[in-house]
Amino acid sequence: MALSQVERASPAVAANVISTWCEDDEAQRIVLGQLLRSVREAERVAPGSWAVTLKETGFRLNVGNTEVFNFEEGCVFVFLYRSIPAEVKEYEHLEASNLRTVGQPQYMFAGTVEELTHYRELLQEAHARFVCEAAHSPNGEPRTASNYARTHSPGLWSYAQTMVGAVSAGGAVCSQP
Repeated sequence: MALSQVERASPAVAANVISTWCEDDEAQRIVLGQLLRSVREAERVAPGSWAVTLKETGFRLNVGNTEVFNFEEGCVFVFLYRSIPAEVKEYEHLEASNLRTVGQPQYMFAGTVEELTHYRELLQEAHARFVCEAAHSPNGEPRTASNYARTHSPGLWSYAQTMVGAVSAGGAVCSQP
């Protein structure tokens, strides 16, 4: 069952959903910190191009019409574009991805919060490239909105900012072809 607009606007509902799948505060800060980093990258290249949707099972961050980061039932899914570090290529849960809205090669890192913690810094550059690609239309223009704006969850956004505080973009890279 989908959450209502009122529920998606509530930081308390967001806290309840996130803590259901991620009980430890530090683990929540890792997941929500990644959310904030991903949004900051989208904002850097295409302000207003993103929306985060709270669900009973977690949340999904879309940039334009493309899923770029997902937290679902305690698992994280981070989408990556172009070259990735060798250590990440050897990760057993790295999968080829075939989303039509972003060029190839693209990958999806699927893992636990603990695994995200281990690989997080290695993933950032390729993830930032994926976010940048998603933030641009096929003609190269920056997107001005997300197709998922109507399901945006201000309560989750508020909870993430409160839980994590200020997080820098961490030197994320955006390169247009």
